[in-house]
Amino acid sequence: MKKIKPITRFHKLPALIRFFTALASAIIILFILRGRTIPVQFMSSWIGFSLVNLIFFWVIMFTAHPREIVRIARKQDSSKILIFFVILLASFVSLVAIVLLLRELPNPGQWGYYYHIVLSIASVTCSWFLIHTIFAFRYAHLYYTCKEEEAIDKECRGGLEFPNDKTPDYLDFAYFSFGLGMTFQVSDVQVTSGIIRRLTLLHSLIAFIFNTTFVALIINIIAGLIQK
Repeated sequence: MKKIKPITRFHKLPALIRFFTALASAIIILFILRGRTIPVQFMSSWIGFSLVNLIFFWVIMFTAHPREIVRIARKQDSSKILIFFVILLASFVSLVAIVLLLRELPNPGQWGYYYHIVLSIASVTCSWFLIHTIFAFRYAHLYYTCKEEEAIDKECRGGLEFPNDKTPDYLDFAYFSFGLGMTFQVSDVQVTSGIIRRLTLLHSLIAFIFNTTFVALIINIIAGLIQK
Protein backbone atom coordinates (compact mmCIF):
# COMPACT_ATOMS: atom_id res chain seq x y z
CA MET A 1 0.00 0.00 0.00
CA LYS A 2 1.36 3.39 -0.99
CA LYS A 3 2.35 5.55 1.93
CA ILE A 4 0.58 8.90 2.18
CA LYS A 5 2.88 11.87 2.51
CA PRO A 6 2.62 13.72 5.83
CA ILE A 7 0.75 17.00 5.76
CA THR A 8 3.12 19.89 5.26
CA ARG A 9 3.55 22.52 7.94
CA PHE A 10 1.65 24.94 5.74
CA HIS A 11 -1.33 22.60 5.62
CA LYS A 12 -1.20 22.25 9.40
CA LEU A 13 -1.68 25.95 10.01
CA PRO A 14 -4.90 26.39 12.02
CA ALA A 15 -7.64 28.46 10.44
CA LEU A 16 -7.25 31.09 13.17
CA ILE A 17 -3.55 31.59 12.37
CA ARG A 18 -4.31 32.16 8.70
CA PHE A 19 -7.19 34.49 9.58
CA PHE A 20 -5.15 36.64 11.97
CA THR A 21 -2.23 36.79 9.54
CA ALA A 22 -4.58 38.23 6.92
CA LEU A 23 -6.06 40.55 9.55
CA ALA A 24 -2.58 41.77 10.50
CA SER A 25 -1.87 42.66 6.87
CA ALA A 26 -5.13 44.64 6.77
CA ILE A 27 -4.16 46.54 9.92
CA ILE A 28 -0.73 47.38 8.45
CA ILE A 29 -2.38 48.79 5.31
CA LEU A 30 -4.80 50.74 7.50
CA PHE A 31 -1.84 52.25 9.37
CA ILE A 32 -0.01 53.15 6.14
CA LEU A 33 -3.10 54.90 4.73
CA ARG A 34 -3.96 56.84 7.89
CA GLY A 35 -5.18 60.30 6.97
CA ARG A 36 -7.11 59.07 3.94
CA THR A 37 -10.89 58.90 3.93
CA ILE A 38 -12.48 56.04 5.87
CA PRO A 39 -13.91 54.30 2.74
CA VAL A 40 -10.46 54.36 1.08
CA GLN A 41 -8.81 52.99 4.22
CA PHE A 42 -11.39 50.25 4.63
CA MET A 43 -11.42 49.18 0.98
CA SER A 44 -7.61 49.07 0.75
CA SER A 45 -7.41 47.06 3.97
CA TRP A 46 -10.12 44.71 2.75
CA ILE A 47 -8.25 44.08 -0.51
CA GLY A 48 -5.09 43.25 1.45
CA PHE A 49 -7.03 40.95 3.79
CA SER A 50 -8.68 39.18 0.85
CA LEU A 51 -5.46 38.69 -1.13
CA VAL A 52 -3.59 37.17 1.83
CA ASN A 53 -6.49 34.79 2.48
CA LEU A 54 -6.64 33.85 -1.20
CA ILE A 55 -2.92 33.07 -1.23
CA PHE A 56 -3.33 30.77 1.78
CA PHE A 57 -6.35 29.01 0.31
CA TRP A 58 -5.01 28.53 -3.20
CA VAL A 59 -1.58 27.29 -2.12
CA ILE A 60 -3.40 24.56 -0.19
CA MET A 61 -5.67 23.89 -3.17
CA PHE A 62 -2.75 23.34 -5.54
CA THR A 63 -0.60 21.30 -3.14
CA ALA A 64 -3.00 19.09 -1.16
CA HIS A 65 -3.60 15.53 -2.36
CA PRO A 66 -7.21 14.25 -2.19
CA ARG A 67 -6.15 11.66 0.41
CA GLU A 68 -4.86 14.48 2.61
CA ILE A 69 -7.98 16.65 2.53
CA VAL A 70 -9.79 14.71 5.24
CA ARG A 71 -6.74 14.98 7.50
CA ILE A 72 -6.38 18.69 6.71
CA ALA A 73 -10.04 19.23 7.57
CA ARG A 74 -9.65 17.45 10.90
CA LYS A 75 -6.53 19.49 11.70
CA GLN A 76 -8.54 22.70 11.46
CA ASP A 77 -9.93 24.03 14.71
CA SER A 78 -13.63 24.47 15.43
CA SER A 79 -13.38 28.18 14.64
CA LYS A 80 -13.39 27.52 10.88
CA ILE A 81 -17.20 27.82 10.73
CA LEU A 82 -17.08 31.12 12.62
CA ILE A 83 -14.38 32.42 10.27
CA PHE A 84 -16.50 31.28 7.31
CA PHE A 85 -19.38 33.52 8.42
CA VAL A 86 -17.10 36.39 9.47
CA ILE A 87 -15.60 36.53 5.97
CA LEU A 88 -19.08 36.42 4.42
CA LEU A 89 -20.22 39.28 6.65
CA ALA A 90 -17.11 41.33 5.88
CA SER A 91 -17.70 40.80 2.15
CA PHE A 92 -21.15 42.34 2.45
CA VAL A 93 -19.79 45.22 4.53
CA SER A 94 -17.33 45.87 1.69
CA LEU A 95 -20.31 46.44 -0.63
CA VAL A 96 -21.56 49.20 1.66
CA ALA A 97 -18.09 50.74 1.70
CA ILE A 98 -18.04 50.73 -2.10
CA VAL A 99 -21.25 52.79 -2.17
CA LEU A 100 -19.69 55.29 0.25
CA LEU A 101 -16.51 55.34 -1.81
CA LEU A 102 -18.35 56.14 -5.05
CA ARG A 103 -20.28 58.93 -3.35
CA GLU A 104 -16.98 60.67 -2.62
CA LEU A 105 -15.61 60.52 -6.15
CA PRO A 106 -13.25 63.43 -6.95
CA ASN A 107 -13.73 65.45 -10.11
CA PRO A 108 -13.09 63.56 -13.37
CA GLY A 109 -9.59 63.98 -14.70
CA GLN A 110 -7.98 63.86 -11.28
CA TRP A 111 -5.95 60.77 -10.40
CA GLY A 112 -8.11 60.26 -7.31
CA TYR A 113 -11.18 59.76 -9.50
CA TYR A 114 -9.68 56.78 -11.30
CA TYR A 115 -8.07 55.53 -8.08
CA HIS A 116 -11.50 55.33 -6.43
CA ILE A 117 -12.94 53.47 -9.42
CA VAL A 118 -10.08 50.95 -9.55
CA LEU A 119 -10.33 50.48 -5.79
CA SER A 120 -14.07 49.76 -6.04
CA ILE A 121 -13.69 47.23 -8.86
CA ALA A 122 -10.73 45.53 -7.14
CA SER A 123 -12.68 45.25 -3.90
CA VAL A 124 -15.71 43.60 -5.50
CA THR A 125 -13.45 41.27 -7.50
CA CYS A 126 -11.50 40.20 -4.40
CA SER A 127 -14.74 39.66 -2.46
CA TRP A 128 -16.15 37.58 -5.31
CA PHE A 129 -13.09 35.32 -5.52
CA LEU A 130 -12.81 34.99 -1.74
CA ILE A 131 -16.46 34.01 -1.27
CA HIS A 132 -16.39 31.25 -3.88
CA THR A 133 -13.04 30.03 -2.55
CA ILE A 134 -14.25 29.66 1.04
CA PHE A 135 -17.38 27.92 -0.24
CA ALA A 136 -15.14 25.48 -2.16
CA PHE A 137 -13.31 24.66 1.08
CA ARG A 138 -16.59 24.30 2.94
CA TYR A 139 -17.90 21.84 0.34
CA ALA A 140 -14.66 19.84 0.53
CA HIS A 141 -14.71 19.61 4.31
CA LEU A 142 -18.38 18.62 4.42
CA TYR A 143 -17.71 16.00 1.75
CA TYR A 144 -14.76 14.35 3.48
CA THR A 145 -15.58 14.73 7.17
CA CYS A 146 -18.17 12.90 9.22
CA LYS A 147 -19.19 12.18 12.79
CA GLU A 148 -16.40 10.85 14.96
CA GLU A 149 -18.03 7.48 15.51
CA GLU A 150 -18.46 6.95 11.78
CA ALA A 151 -14.85 7.86 11.08
CA ILE A 152 -13.54 5.06 13.30
CA ASP A 153 -14.32 2.33 10.80
CA LYS A 154 -14.33 4.16 7.48
CA GLU A 155 -13.96 7.50 5.77
CA CYS A 156 -17.33 9.16 5.59
CA ARG A 157 -17.71 11.16 2.43
CA GLY A 158 -20.54 12.16 0.22
CA GLY A 159 -23.09 14.78 -0.57
CA LEU A 160 -21.65 15.42 -4.03
CA GLU A 161 -21.30 12.97 -6.90
CA PHE A 162 -18.48 13.79 -9.30
CA PRO A 163 -18.41 12.26 -12.80
CA ASN A 164 -16.18 9.27 -13.62
CA ASP A 165 -16.20 8.13 -9.98
CA LYS A 166 -13.02 10.09 -9.30
CA THR A 167 -11.74 11.06 -5.88
CA PRO A 168 -12.16 14.85 -5.84
CA ASP A 169 -9.44 17.25 -4.76
CA TYR A 170 -9.77 20.90 -3.80
CA LEU A 171 -9.70 22.01 -7.44
CA ASP A 172 -12.73 19.82 -8.15
CA PHE A 173 -14.61 21.58 -5.37
CA ALA A 174 -13.42 24.93 -6.74
CA TYR A 175 -14.83 23.89 -10.12
CA PHE A 176 -18.18 23.20 -8.47
CA SER A 177 -18.12 26.37 -6.37
CA PHE A 178 -17.10 28.82 -9.09
CA GLY A 179 -19.42 27.17 -11.61
CA LEU A 180 -22.29 27.71 -9.20
CA GLY A 181 -21.15 31.25 -8.53
CA MET A 182 -21.13 32.18 -12.22
CA THR A 183 -24.23 30.35 -13.47
CA PHE A 184 -26.38 30.00 -10.29
CA GLN A 185 -26.79 26.30 -11.03
CA VAL A 186 -24.88 23.09 -10.44
CA SER A 187 -22.87 21.67 -13.31
CA ASP A 188 -22.25 17.97 -13.96
CA VAL A 189 -21.73 17.42 -10.22
CA GLN A 190 -24.83 16.04 -8.49
CA VAL A 191 -25.86 17.19 -5.00
CA THR A 192 -27.04 14.23 -2.90
CA SER A 193 -26.91 15.63 0.64
CA GLY A 194 -29.44 17.82 2.41
CA ILE A 195 -26.83 19.91 4.23
CA ILE A 196 -24.86 20.57 1.04
CA ARG A 197 -28.11 21.34 -0.80
CA ARG A 198 -28.86 24.03 1.80
CA LEU A 199 -25.32 25.35 1.46
CA THR A 200 -25.68 25.56 -2.32
CA LEU A 201 -28.92 27.52 -1.83
CA LEU A 202 -27.12 30.05 0.39
CA HIS A 203 -24.22 30.11 -2.06
CA SER A 204 -26.53 30.79 -5.03
CA LEU A 205 -28.27 33.67 -3.24
CA ILE A 206 -24.96 35.29 -2.28
CA ALA A 207 -23.58 34.79 -5.79
CA PHE A 208 -26.66 36.46 -7.28
CA ILE A 209 -26.27 39.47 -4.98
CA PHE A 210 -22.59 39.88 -5.79
CA ASN A 211 -22.95 39.37 -9.53
CA THR A 212 -25.83 41.84 -9.65
CA THR A 213 -23.83 44.34 -7.61
CA PHE A 214 -20.82 43.96 -9.89
CA VAL A 215 -22.91 44.57 -13.03
CA ALA A 216 -24.61 47.57 -11.40
CA LEU A 217 -21.20 48.95 -10.39
CA ILE A 218 -19.83 48.68 -13.91
CA ILE A 219 -22.97 50.28 -15.41
CA ASN A 220 -22.78 53.11 -12.87
CA ILE A 221 -19.12 53.76 -13.64
CA ILE A 222 -19.67 53.73 -17.41
CA ALA A 223 -22.68 56.04 -17.09
CA GLY A 224 -20.66 58.41 -14.93
CA LEU A 225 -17.80 58.50 -17.43
CA ILE A 226 -20.19 59.21 -20.32
CA GLN A 227 -21.99 62.03 -18.48
CA LYS A 228 -18.78 63.69 -17.33
